[in-house]
Amino acid sequence: RAFERDAVLNYRERPDVVEGLTWTADGQADSNAVSGMLRAYLPPDEHSRALHFGGHRPIRRLYQRRARGRYVQIHNPERFVVARVPCDRPAQLERDVIEIPALSDRELRAAAARAAETMRQFIGESDKREPRMRSTVPLTRCEPQPPTR
Repeated sequence: RAFERDAVLNYRERPDVVEGLTWTADGQADSNAVSGMLRAYLPPDEHSRALHFGGHRPIRRLYQRRARGRYVQIHNPERFVVARVPCDRPAQLERDVIEIPALSDRELRAAAARAAETMRQFIGESDKREPRMRSTVPLTRCEPQPPTR
């Protein structure tokens, strides 16, 4: 079922919300619930083209659409699947849901080091043990990025 905004925000006091959003079996959800929630949370000019992404229940492919195509399931335990959600155009699942190839231990350590350095630059830490967010960085801005493929 669709949950009102207040119910989702107060999920700690609402076990029915936690259960409904996390433990609904495939094919058991109200097929209009996702559309209802998107309509409740998004402006009228956006909700009709919006998608809800999630995981939890395993699937065999990169993604699977449910709830009349509005819910995109991406959990495949055999693969490392990522949904890149663009901010400057509607999602194109065949382009935006990708599999990241497995990395060797050496590649994984190098990637983790690069990610840590990027995060240090982003948060602007003055002391490596106590990172602090820069208040001048708006976390909601959308800057289109060129595709990396």
